[in-house]
Amino acid sequence: MRPALSDFALHYKNQGDLIRAEQLYLRAITILEKAGGPDNAAVAIPLDNLGNLYRAKGDDERAEALFKRVLAIKARSLKPDDPEIATTLSNLAVLYSDQRNYEKAEPLLQRALAIKEKALGPTHQEVATLLSNLFRDVLRQG
Repeated sequence: MRPALSDFALHYKNQGDLIRAEQLYLRAITILEKAGGPDNAAVAIPLDNLGNLYRAKGDDERAEALFKRVLAIKARSLKPDDPEIATTLSNLAVLYSDQRNYEKAEPLLQRALAIKEKALGPTHQEVATLLSNLFRDVLRQG
């Protein structure tokens, strides 16, 4: 279930209003943490989205911390091959790729790819995106 505040925050992020988007993500996180604790599965959505916002702003340290927190929450609440885990693995891998840290990015992309292929099939658009990210990283490494 997607919290409405996260949807509004995503709208503002897409409009380029990162300040308002960040405020709404933080508000959604606070509400969800109060309702179910800091590690409840529902808080993973706005945390993941806030991580992407921080990555877009160039705040890699905060983005990485959030993605790792989301992975820990999802690991406790989902099966290891759940596509939602692959989404966060991919988010963290893209952050590492942007930093040219391919040694960290590649295994995450490989794991995300395996999960998505198993869940969605080898010809799904999300699988193609992950393959594209892997190929881009290989090209960047020469």
